[in-house]
Amino acid sequence: MQRRGLDLVLIDPQSFPGIRDADRYEDFVEGIAAVAAEKRLPLMRRYTIMRFWQALPQPVLMLSADGFHMNDLGYQCMAEVLAGGIARRVTAAD
Repeated sequence: MQRRGLDLVLIDPQSFPGIRDADRYEDFVEGIAAVAAEKRLPLMRRYTIMRFWQALPQPVLMLSADGFHMNDLGYQCMAEVLAGGIARRVTAAD
């Protein structure tokens, strides 16, 4: 993709509170971050954002009742963060 000059944004996985092997899952998340750093690609840290939401004392409106899936508001929030990040990169490239 980079050789073809295509723009790419990596998005790491959702945080899943019921994961059986949390260390392995976090290794996977860290692997995505390492690839993003190595290839100098922007990374949307969905995992970190969702972990923050899950740690709040009050349930947040961005997650479904299962605490794993984002709801419409969560996806809207993610879209707005992505759009803002893309806009900043495009503007900085000029």
